[in-house]
Amino acid sequence: ITEGSTVTVKADAWCWDRRFDFIYFFHASDATDPDWNLTGRIQCTGGGKQTLSVSYELPKGTLQAVRASIRYENGNVAQGACGSGSYDDADDVVIEVREDPSFQGTTDTGTTEAEEQVETVKESTNSDQQTHDKKKQHRKGERKRKQQLRKKNGSR
Repeated sequence: ITEGSTVTVKADAWCWDRRFDFIYFFHASDATDPDWNLTGRIQCTGGGKQTLSVSYELPKGTLQAVRASIRYENGNVAQGACGSGSYDDADDVVIEVREDPSFQGTTDTGTTEAEEQVETVKESTNSDQQTHDKKKQHRKGERKRKQQLRKKNGSR
């Protein structure tokens, strides 16, 4: 494997619920001091064992790492390369990469398309939560008004 090559990372995951289980893929150009870059986020298609994969271009760096992390997301998009939920798990693999002096890539990949997609999902999730909260508040107000009306009518 050489810097600049396109590689495919595959992960076997035991998913529980397709609605809430996601596999996050990360890579780092320096395995000794990883700065994890999101490579992809894939939703499980059902329960049980699944093999999910993502492809990306290897950045500069001769000792790189990849991480696959399963996350249970119940309305909240996971943050960072380390899951914090009680059902989250991650595994890392270190890979030796041949240097390619002609490759002009960098070790810092910046914001990836996958990270931008997760930002979009987070914004959508937050918007959905705000809408849900407004509806909940409205229903609460309606119940209170009905209770007041019943009290008023019952006291006559």
